[in-house]
Amino acid sequence: EQLRRLTFFKYEKRLREYSTTEKIFDYFSSIKQGKSKFMTETDLMRSVVPVFPVEGVRSGSLDGEYVAVGPSPLTRLGSAFDVDGNGRIDFKEYLFFLHFMSVSREELEGCVERMDVDQNGMLNIGEMQAAIGWAENDPIATSPRTGMDTSDARAAFMPALFGDDGTRRVPLNEVREYFTRLNKDLAELEFKHYDFEGKGFISGEVFAYAAVSSMPIDCIDVYLARIVTLPPHLKEVKVTRKEFQHFVALHGHLNAFREASQGWSSNVKGEVCLRDFSHAVRDSCRCALSDAQLEILLLLHQPDPGSKAQYSSVASSILTMLEMRSLKRLAQAALKQTDLPWKMGSIHSAVQPTNDSRVLADSAD
Repeated sequence: EQLRRLTFFKYEKRLREYSTTEKIFDYFSSIKQGKSKFMTETDLMRSVVPVFPVEGVRSGSLDGEYVAVGPSPLTRLGSAFDVDGNGRIDFKEYLFFLHFMSVSREELEGCVERMDVDQNGMLNIGEMQAAIGWAENDPIATSPRTGMDTSDARAAFMPALFGDDGTRRVPLNEVREYFTRLNKDLAELEFKHYDFEGKGFISGEVFAYAAVSSMPIDCIDVYLARIVTLPPHLKEVKVTRKEFQHFVALHGHLNAFREASQGWSSNVKGEVCLRDFSHAVRDSCRCALSDAQLEILLLLHQPDPGSKAQYSSVASSILTMLEMRSLKRLAQAALKQTDLPWKMGSIHSAVQPTNDSRVLADSAD
């Protein structure tokens, strides 16, 4: 079972990174009506966040193994992009989601003010579209699959903020708060993915998988191997919902962490201890991770188990995690018009529904 989960985890990482937006949407859509596919809120999260599969739960489907799932009530995140109010996310609405999430919180802070061209502290729909890079002639948005024209794109964009007709003007602070709430909603969906039994916490081992899942595919095996060597007490420690959300929030403080880590070389004689790491995360980034979370992250990102954590390698590894995990990068990775060199064909044809984990393992090589 673990081998099967690992195989699909790698398959889905490659799919998110190298496949077209349409292929990503088709794979992660769990609602099918006739020839049309639709997404749930959970599908939205899984299509951009590289979650590690939990036991007994699959995050997508291959041809020939599709299982129809009925729509569930949308919360704030899904409703924000459910333009037609039918309780599900179609491809056009998925594009709205990707464009909005492709802007980091730090960029939004400066961008919305810069786009407030009349300097009245209010943002209209055109200024917001410019801020997040949504163009009316976007070749993906206006493709035959969406059937969009330019007036449709303007009128339908973010009704939760700008009203059904797109004429409402929104205070900049409201835009910032709305963006922050949606990010928290996405983090909550990710936590629920791992806490699928609804216990309100996950184990340290599960947290470790979540922490390294965004690392580059060419070195992911190194980090997965380090999870195996974690001390038993860290694997078994409980990570609460709030602690997990603080970890996700850390990825929005990339610049603050980078500045804090630059001082490690002069302050810690070339080595990083838990206290120094804690200062960077809690004081500089203001993210209240537990001591156990910090220790897990430090062990995952040090070069070799049992070695002293050198500041340069640890800082570089953690910065890579933060950069790869940022919603901006994840959403931008899903916004593609054409296939990149890596092709779905070989794995897609090889990985067919099977109970033989050896077949699945061979198909991922």
